[in-house]
Amino acid sequence: MTKNLICECGANKFYWFGDYLRCPKCQMEFKRSGPKGRREYWQRRFNKNTNAYKKNWEHKGATK
Repeated sequence: MTKNLICECGANKFYWFGDYLRCPKCQMEFKRSGPKGRREYWQRRFNKNTNAYKKNWEHKGATK
């Protein structure tokens, strides 16, 4: 999953947390779902004012 992933802040190295990745710079989280060949990628943002993640994941893209 991290092979071609670059965060919006420019980071390309991430921390693994089970099923998802976390950017060490901006704390944005990334995950993937779906069967091999039809993967979907998702992200959710960290709100620095409330020190919490948004509840909803945003769709980042899919592969065929």
